[in-house]
Amino acid sequence: MTERILFWALLALVAYAPLPFASNRPWSWSLLALLSGVLLAAWAVAAAFRRAPAPVALRRCWPVVLPFVLATGWAAVQASGWTPANLDHPAWAIAGAALDRPLDGALSVEPLAAWDGLMRLFGYAAVFWLALQLCRGRERARTALLVLVASVGIYALYGLIAQLSGSQSILWFRKWAYLDSVTGPFVNRNSFATYLGLGLLCATALLLEAWQRALEFAPGLRLRVKRSIEMLSGHGILLLLLAVVATALLLTGSRGGLAATVAGMAGLLLLSGGQRRGTIGLRSIALLIGAGAIALFLVSGEKTGARLGDAGGSLVARGDAYAVTARAIETAPLLGAGLGSFDLVFKLFQPIELTGNWGKAHESYLENALELGIPGAALLTLPILLAALHCLRGVFRRRRDGLYPAIAVAATLLVGSHALIDFSLQIPAVSVAYAFLLGLGSTQAWRRGDLAEPERDGGDLPG
Repeated sequence: MTERILFWALLALVAYAPLPFASNRPWSWSLLALLSGVLLAAWAVAAAFRRAPAPVALRRCWPVVLPFVLATGWAAVQASGWTPANLDHPAWAIAGAALDRPLDGALSVEPLAAWDGLMRLFGYAAVFWLALQLCRGRERARTALLVLVASVGIYALYGLIAQLSGSQSILWFRKWAYLDSVTGPFVNRNSFATYLGLGLLCATALLLEAWQRALEFAPGLRLRVKRSIEMLSGHGILLLLLAVVATALLLTGSRGGLAATVAGMAGLLLLSGGQRRGTIGLRSIALLIGAGAIALFLVSGEKTGARLGDAGGSLVARGDAYAVTARAIETAPLLGAGLGSFDLVFKLFQPIELTGNWGKAHESYLENALELGIPGAALLTLPILLAALHCLRGVFRRRRDGLYPAIAVAATLLVGSHALIDFSLQIPAVSVAYAFLLGLGSTQAWRRGDLAEPERDGGDLPG
């Protein structure tokens, strides 16, 4: 009973995250981190008394846990002010000269923002860990995906209704940005597109799984067609959700979100073929999905198509911002400017001709390098990369259920490619959904014997 309560509480948390402006406000991301921490503590207590499962031992995850601990520990050191004064960021000397008095500095330009950022990172880590422990069973994993797809579909439907009805609102607030785009409960259309893309991956994967089961041991074209029709007729709600999410994605008008989703979808289809069963059927699925995507684009993609043809100005401005960010990194390439300090540091280097408020770098890897230093940014990225590699290995090692780790790899392709041109991974609702999928895929990447027999080779995450 305790285990089931924890599982459904985790699903509720993931489904809730997008509701209050994608949890991208101080009060909402603080609440999200608090709920994640409380849920993790509840699981830890229940596991200690053997009332909740702990199928994945900490020692199996050390290649992922260690760099994350080092990265977050470094962020804490940056904000602590315990380092020698001669290592303080140059911005403190500039501020002291302007105020004509010495200041107690730190490696971090904005220590309070660093502690806030750490709180958010620990919240995402909690979601990953809970998914790793609570989604081990096949039915649990499938239920988790169904709930995520349903919640994404509901938010997509809400976004479509809000936009097409002309209300131009987010919940009960009047929209103040992207008035001509579907944004659902999000403010930023690009971040909403990334979130919708994750839901689209999950819905497609569930259909792929059902199709593989339907075509298994089905020789002959006639029987394959018959079973395919039966499968589609039995998954009408899932098909409807997929169509709603895809339509909302196109009506966000997000070029980067659409491109990243295509990258993730291509990865999912390629990896699905790696399970050796139903390869011909998968080719048929790919053709059907491609045809459906083209049809949806012709019906609903006018906005995105227009923006794809007008991308030049935006790319030039972002290229200039990337160059400014690179110059800022050069001032502290090893030590960094502190987690959450990008906004303040960028303004010190922003030239007059680069107009606009650049609160984000629109390139998460560059922004991490500016804030944590290049080594710290690498440490923060490494756990994600290693977990994704573990999932990739699981796709080919598992005889059944390889689609679950494939989803995690495809989701990594999606968010990882979008992070090259925008900041969706810095939006809590997107990060929570991704951490959830990565944890679910990671736990499913182990074969049953890997966890039951610790001495077997290949059981740990890649190190």
